[in-house]
Amino acid sequence: MLIDVKNDTSETTLQLLAFPLNYYGRPNLNSPPLGRFLVKSNDFLDPAIYINSSELTVSGRLIDVNTRKVGQKVLSLPVLELQQIYLWPKYRSNYCDDSPYDNSYQYGGYGYRRSYYRSYGYYGYHHY
Repeated sequence: MLIDVKNDTSETTLQLLAFPLNYYGRPNLNSPPLGRFLVKSNDFLDPAIYINSSELTVSGRLIDVNTRKVGQKVLSLPVLELQQIYLWPKYRSNYCDDSPYDNSYQYGGYGYRRSYYRSYGYYGYHHY
């Protein structure tokens, strides 16, 4: 999960909070965090796209260890040289969040429930 983005004239530094990855390589935010780390990229990574709390999966080469102050604590953070980055789309937990109708009785009239959709999340937007 993205904590911070800093752009200098020659590189971008991301500060991330590491989580275990699920089967698809997405961070599992229900698991305890594994700690912080830094990622350096020679490319410009736009803070308008890479916003705080975004879910990212990155791969890279360990190049250094930096110290950073977090509150009153000084931490030693591993630094990766970015090789690949993937920005995950926002996860939507309710299939019909943007519906103007009561989701319980949509499609089929009174008594028809779509509760089976409510128990599963999905990624992105739905199309009708």
